[in-house]
Amino acid sequence: MKEQFASTAPAATTHPATGGGTKQFAGKEQAPKAFSFVGAFIKYLRVKLLPRTVLVRDLGKALVQHLERNLGLAYSGKNKDESSHPLYLFRDRRTKKKCILKRLNPTDSEVKIYQEYLPLIRSQFPTLVLPEAIAVFNFGESAYVLLPYYEGEHFLHNSNDLQLATDLVNLALDLSTIDADLVLRYKCVFNEQRFESDFWHHFDQACVSGLIAAHHAELIRAKCAKVLARGRKPQPMVVCNGDFNPRNGIRLGNGQLVLLDWSGAFVSPLEHLLTYPWLLNWENPAWQKEYAARFESKLQVDNSRLKMHLMNDALFKAVHEKKHGNVYGDRMSEDHVKKFYSSFSDFQSLTEL
Repeated sequence: MKEQFASTAPAATTHPATGGGTKQFAGKEQAPKAFSFVGAFIKYLRVKLLPRTVLVRDLGKALVQHLERNLGLAYSGKNKDESSHPLYLFRDRRTKKKCILKRLNPTDSEVKIYQEYLPLIRSQFPTLVLPEAIAVFNFGESAYVLLPYYEGEHFLHNSNDLQLATDLVNLALDLSTIDADLVLRYKCVFNEQRFESDFWHHFDQACVSGLIAAHHAELIRAKCAKVLARGRKPQPMVVCNGDFNPRNGIRLGNGQLVLLDWSGAFVSPLEHLLTYPWLLNWENPAWQKEYAARFESKLQVDNSRLKMHLMNDALFKAVHEKKHGNVYGDRMSEDHVKKFYSSFSDFQSLTEL
């Protein structure tokens, strides 16, 4: 999701009664007791009634009643994932376990992934934990996925946790063992034409924004064409979420990682799993070097494909970050442009950059 619910669930707003001592006043009236009743009523309004009112407003009364009566869920709070899909935190009244309700468009690929593709993967992995949907259903004009809430350690995309570099490589290794062709019923094909079309679109955007200087744009275009031509070969496709980076992993207490946010593509070229998180963690060179070294030692990385995906990912992210129009985005964009130009050099490993 390029984010699950925050690691700490949002606490419900409370209004505890401040009175309520045992001292009684003269006469029949007992002020502290009356005040306690008012305080309890206010607490009920703010903790129970108002959040449920928000939920009914968002989801509709019929769906809320279905969740409460048929699934035995109690509402706890709301958030959004990185793609701004609404996330609703619930607790199972019987088991007390937390779960997440994610609202999607019925046509979102994520619905099909949770409904059809992920259930086909029966393997147990040393590091990887795949989220198993508790329920997937349509209600009204939306689709909903009910997922377990995983308690564990969350990360940012620019983590300096070197153990996480090892864990992420092990995650990629586990993913590479899944038969993508079988899961996708032999529809697992790298769309070379679309890949190159998207790249040239980003290239034109980079020229317009000034990331690629106009006076040598044609020279750079020719170099890019050579990298694409060399990388134009069969691409090993790996089952993966659409945004493979530390932000979408949760480290459980046993050391395994849950991979979240199965939106977007269900398969990715192997080398993309190397270049993309490596680029995102641009502020931590030690992490980058550790990740690249371990990835290249454990998985069969092709140098021509590596340069092609580095070139593509770096240019895409540079254009994307430049659009934010802030200092951090500009710095990140500048770093990615340098990595884009590095794809033309004669390096053999990302550890050299």
